[in-house]
Amino acid sequence: MKKCKLLVSDVDFTLLGDKENLSQFAEWFEEHRACLQLVLTSGRFIESIMESLRETDLPEPDYIVGGVGTEIQSYPERHSIAAWDADMFGNWDGDCVRQLLSEFDRLEPQADEFQSDFKVSYFLPEAGSGELDSISEFLQDQSIHAELIYSSDRDLDILPAGCNKGTAAEFLANHLGYEPDDVIVCGDSANDLAMFQYDFSGIIVGNAHPELRALEGPAIYKSPRDYAAGVLDGLDHWLHRRPRMPVTVPDTSSSSHPGEPCSFARINLSPWS
Repeated sequence: MKKCKLLVSDVDFTLLGDKENLSQFAEWFEEHRACLQLVLTSGRFIESIMESLRETDLPEPDYIVGGVGTEIQSYPERHSIAAWDADMFGNWDGDCVRQLLSEFDRLEPQADEFQSDFKVSYFLPEAGSGELDSISEFLQDQSIHAELIYSSDRDLDILPAGCNKGTAAEFLANHLGYEPDDVIVCGDSANDLAMFQYDFSGIIVGNAHPELRALEGPAIYKSPRDYAAGVLDGLDHWLHRRPRMPVTVPDTSSSSHPGEPCSFARINLSPWS
């Protein structure tokens, strides 16, 4: 059910990273669940995110995006969205991609647990733009339409063309009926970069990698705080500093009533450690 705002957040080193800050985020989110839908997005697969939900204070989301955008499921029902699968993966053959790229000596396949039919992942330390371009051009010459996502100066994910965390976030926003102004995205690394290429309100946490911290623009807030504290700091920025049209809460909860406008209290962050 559509609510006031859609929050799409990376998991590792964005929400996860500091237990105390995560607990504060989870408490704040539960107080505002009537006004927010939460999407957890990750390079990890959904089964791995499910483990983190069981083992940490991550709040239960409405949707999970896994495998850098190659999986989208509702939570807790675990229903996939057929339109996403059909649009993205119709002509993709991951095994063919692996076979073709076996001639690139510097590509070290990641473990099977990080691979799927639609996510082909390698270690490629300190790759330059020329090396990445040569891989992309090689695949194009083989009529393979692929998206290359390079992050952490080591990890190379090869996905079906047009598939990434940004397109997954845009798809879900459209699927759920949100305007870009009502979507907030959060991240820390280059595999989150695509989420900041839409007209969403962006939060870059303080511990983010240089490629993300280098982003500039009116829709980007760079928090000085790390991990979940940075997410809370960014939420405080966007929910209270950017002009918004009033929106009505569509459902009931212990803290809100039907027809009551969304209200977000100022966020008091824990003191700096």
